[in-house]
Amino acid sequence: MTSRGARDAACAVALALALCAPACAPQVTRLTGRDAAQVWQATAEASQPPPAEAATAWDAARLARRALDRDPAIRALRAETRAVEAGVDAARRREDLELRLSRFRLDDVRDGTTGLEVALRAHPLRPREIPARAASARLEAEVARAELRQAELALVAEVRRLHADLVLADEEARIAREEQALRAEEQSLAAARLAQGAGTALDVALTELSRAELVADAELPEEARDAAARALRAHLGLAPGAPLELAGPPGGTQFEAAPPADPEALVDEALQSHPALARAASRLDGADIALWRARAERIPWFSFVQAEYDVGPASDALSFGFALGIDIPLWRWAGADLRVARAERTRRRYAWEAEVSRVATGVAAAWGAVRSATERLRRVESVLLPAAQAADEQARLARAQGALDPMRALQIQTARLRARRLHVAARRELAHALVALDEALGRLP
Repeated sequence: MTSRGARDAACAVALALALCAPACAPQVTRLTGRDAAQVWQATAEASQPPPAEAATAWDAARLARRALDRDPAIRALRAETRAVEAGVDAARRREDLELRLSRFRLDDVRDGTTGLEVALRAHPLRPREIPARAASARLEAEVARAELRQAELALVAEVRRLHADLVLADEEARIAREEQALRAEEQSLAAARLAQGAGTALDVALTELSRAELVADAELPEEARDAAARALRAHLGLAPGAPLELAGPPGGTQFEAAPPADPEALVDEALQSHPALARAASRLDGADIALWRARAERIPWFSFVQAEYDVGPASDALSFGFALGIDIPLWRWAGADLRVARAERTRRRYAWEAEVSRVATGVAAAWGAVRSATERLRRVESVLLPAAQAADEQARLARAQGALDPMRALQIQTARLRARRLHVAARRELAHALVALDEALGRLP
């Protein structure tokens, strides 16, 4: 190739690179408050379920399915997981080749002896580097999937607890209305006795105080119910005022199913499938790969290998050449990076062992809570409710026969309502305990 040909080739390469370069600045998405308002409005419009679906009552399982599909945080985590999974294929690619044009001197142009050295350079990876990169990317994807599953477990547990609270809050509201009616009747009876001279103003004042306390106590559960309904609608992607009719057992739990007598089987189940353990184990494996890299980087290796050709007036078939570079890890022999990798692996190992202990003790604690709540509900249903029902029936019979003071009969009916309230509280405690046990086990309904 002549000097003019070498110059023309260099200019052609430079022109091609200039044409391939991006012609404009990168496009950056600048979201503003107006964009956020538009997204929120579109979300509110899309959150309205179809009429046929809105007319159907929601049980806990259906709520959980919709929450997993519509909760914004879960959708963001799923997108993040897909982005991490996409990095697995990218980790398998090799380094691109490098085309080098050098030894182009201006004084050679002046003298008419322009030359050019064309080289193709590669950066060879260490042995097993590609499988190590791919394995590291796979472990990051496993960590992302485990974190997604853990977030789904927490979301489902929260939705089930909210379902249990709202279902049982409706029962508490019915009990409160009955109790308020009894208090009003008791107040009327006390006022009638005062008018007849058979009672005192103190009796009337005490009944009014009892009724006022009952009204005040009923306001807090109503506020808690409204807060739970708002939180549940947010998880479901429903508008704040969307209708929400609930059905099914509280939290989707079956109170009749007794927990296993031995928690060891439950602990084994959690240790096999809990996402927190999968995440900790993947991070430990990632620390093993980092330790392998720290050891491998202490060994000298090629930084590049190059094949080149000298283009110029005197070029011939023997103008080819080769070059290579070797990285000498002089300062890495001190072992600082290796000590850091070993310490990180030890930390990950202890973190995994701590997670094993946390999961196992969490299952045992949740199992104990289920046993205690089951026993409490059994006592309420087998002792308290029958006794309250029997006393109420006897009071009604005695009152019908005129053998019981009406005020005393109202007090017995109030005691029966308190027993029903305790029954609702025991059911709520058991529902929460069963939901917590499923969460500790890593179960998704």
